[in-house]
This record gives sequence, C-alpha cells and structure tokens, in this order.
Amino acid sequence: SALTWPISSPNPAGNLLSSGHQSPSAARSWWRPWNQPSSSTKRSMPTAAAAVARVPLSAAPAITWCLTRAIESVGLDAPPVDVLAADIGPPLEDTLAAHGVAPAGFETAKATYRSCYATEGLARSVLYPGIVEALSNLRSGGARLATATSKRVAMATDVCRHLGIADYFEVIGGAGEFDRLHKPEILGWTLERMGGEAPGRTAMVGDRRYDVAGALALGLPAVGVGWGYGTSDELVAAGAAMVLDAPEQLPAALATVLTG
Repeated sequence: SALTWPISSPNPAGNLLSSGHQSPSAARSWWRPWNQPSSSTKRSMPTAAAAVARVPLSAAPAITWCLTRAIESVGLDAPPVDVLAADIGPPLEDTLAAHGVAPAGFETAKATYRSCYATEGLARSVLYPGIVEALSNLRSGGARLATATSKRVAMATDVCRHLGIADYFEVIGGAGEFDRLHKPEILGWTLERMGGEAPGRTAMVGDRRYDVAGALALGLPAVGVGWGYGTSDELVAAGAAMVLDAPEQLPAALATVLTG
C-alpha cells in the first residue's frame, strides 16, 4: 500500500498532472526530483487526512490470509491469493460478496475475518520502508495526520499500535460496526473529529481508486502512491493528480500541492 494525496477536481493545482490527461510515467517523472532536499519542505504543512492503514503498511499477507479463512468459514473454496490481493480496498462485505459469500453468511465470515486479523493478521502486517521517517517528517513539519481506512476503528487502532505508529495520528479514523462503510463516509467522519476540513489545507492519501473517489466526493485534493496495492493506471484513471514513487516524497509534495 501507499500514501497518496488525491486532487478534488480536474487539475486543481494548475501545473500538476491533470486528472487522466497525462500518463502515470509522466506523473512519476515529475515527482522524482522531490526525493532531494528542497526549500519547499520548510513551508507550513497542511492538515492531512491519510488512508494510512493501507498506505504505510503492507497488510496484503494478513488480509489475504484472513479473507481465505473467512470465505472457507461459510463452506466456500477461497480463490488464489493473487485474486484476493486484487480486491483489497473496498468494504469487507463487498469483498466477501465478490467471492461468492451470500448476505446470510456475512456475519459468520466477518467474525472469522476479524478474529483472524486480531491474532494472526497483526503478526503478518509490516511497515513499508521509509514510512516512519515520512510520518515523522510530516509531523515535525506541522502536518496534522489521521487515518481514513476501511478497517473498523478498533482494528485500525490495534494495527497502528502494534506497528508503533499510533502516536503519529491525531485521529484514527475507520469504518463503523454497521455503518460508515464507504470511503466518503469514513473520510467525512474523520475530518469532523479533526475539527472539520480546512479548505486548501486538507488532502487525502491513498493507494486505491476507492481512496481517490472518497477524496473527490468531498472536494479534497488527492495524490496517488505507487508502493501500495493499486497501479498507477488505476489511480490516474480514478482522478489522482499525481503518483509518488516513495514515502520520502510526501512532505515536499504536500507542501507544494497544498498552499492554503
């Protein structure tokens, strides 16, 4: 997964990659120089709401393992791991349904998934290289950070604590037990707990089209990252303004994109 900051309307930043009108490779090339130190990193950082539960960590082994257990718990054969990995991102119910689980089996499958993730899943989750440094640089630069993940808040909190990154986030935002299942709702709920959106100074970071769609639905800037589960093509097609190559690019990118 990856950290990305999506843009809310076609080319809202003017001189950046306009949504869907440049190739992902062009977006990546444009941002590579931000690996180097820049005076722009000294600017005041914007409020940041990030889809961090997927962005900073590689949870694919945990998710696919527990999805397999969940699907099998209702008497179905789970698809291959690579097929499950391609579906990481949407609400759990949507993923289960996509692999044949009927609504009557949702509660059994979800309970199995959550029990698995709370035990075996945590041990299978690891941070991407460079994430801790990026989070630290963002915070020291004045950014306010939050998660906006499709995981339930309790599960997202456990994951962040297990990996030692919970203290970087002002709010650990996520799905509810029976509501707040889709990204626009999750992001809106998270922003409310941060005191509301600060126009021009709030951005969304995510590695899948669902993250970009959530940002666009709320009129927020959006950027994509290339180290997560989604592809550059997917992110650009969804409307992401750019796709970053590495976590260390985040502080400079945010300081440049968000100028409010």
